[in-house]
Amino acid sequence: MGLPERDWTVLLLRPDYVADDFGHDTLTLHVKGVTEACAVKAARKFACKIYETDEPADYYCLFCASGAICNLAHDGEVGG
Repeated sequence: MGLPERDWTVLLLRPDYVADDFGHDTLTLHVKGVTEACAVKAARKFACKIYETDEPADYYCLFCASGAICNLAHDGEVGG
């Protein structure tokens, strides 16, 4: 019997060819996975589906944490 899947929050940097403002254009996803690596893989796959691309590795992982973490930023500024 394998390990159970858990909820993860993954923050990805969108590649330049889909980003509005490269380097500042991120995507936060809540996915399920057994490990961090599985969660990042699932998030990249989901991002490809959203943006109709076929290069999961182009979505650079900036952050991955266990659980569903809310994005507290407002209009791109934390505490704004």
